[in-house]
Amino acid sequence: MNLKKATLWTMVGISYIFLSRTLATFLPGHFGNLQIAKTNAMLSLIASLTPLLFYFLFYKEYFAGQKESLSKDQFMLKNSAVFAFVGSLAVVFLYLKGFLHMAGNPGQAAGHGYFGIIAPWVSAVFALFFYCAFSRSEKKKVSNRLLKATYIAITGAGLAAVIRSYLLFEFAVHGKFSWLWNLTQGNPAVFLPLYLFMFCAGFYFLWCFYRELE
Repeated sequence: MNLKKATLWTMVGISYIFLSRTLATFLPGHFGNLQIAKTNAMLSLIASLTPLLFYFLFYKEYFAGQKESLSKDQFMLKNSAVFAFVGSLAVVFLYLKGFLHMAGNPGQAAGHGYFGIIAPWVSAVFALFFYCAFSRSEKKKVSNRLLKATYIAITGAGLAAVIRSYLLFEFAVHGKFSWLWNLTQGNPAVFLPLYLFMFCAGFYFLWCFYRELE
């Protein structure tokens, strides 16, 4: 597995999670069947692993062919991949928790605490850090298409960080637990376009990055 293949698999992984969450939000009866729900939990867990692979191979391979020492901005970008990996790992544990609960207690609602709120927030913030570091380090080296995609990804990750900060505040202050897709279901006219944009922003960056590797 190399960085290019990992990028492709990450596009597949985040697309599956986006589609499954959208179906679960607007067509909850679709996952009413226990076997379908278990299968979706397993596939979502597998899909959540793909960003881990991307950030790991980005850290390992992106500057591998560079003989001279890394600049300050390049060093920051390489470190940002570590942070993004940690953020993605937190989300993987969240999906793992959901999968294990589905396998062991399928008839009961899963309990959520601070981890269920903090994990997506950490992932969004560290992804924002990665995109910002990428734009700063590579702005004079990559194509205009990829650079524009990076700025779009910064906007998408920034929106995600703001919304998840709001959810974290609501839970910490008022004890109100809510997923991002709960907001989409409750106010689709506002949050559905935002949710769609955040997904498309990340996907478009990966697609342009994949094309750049060709």
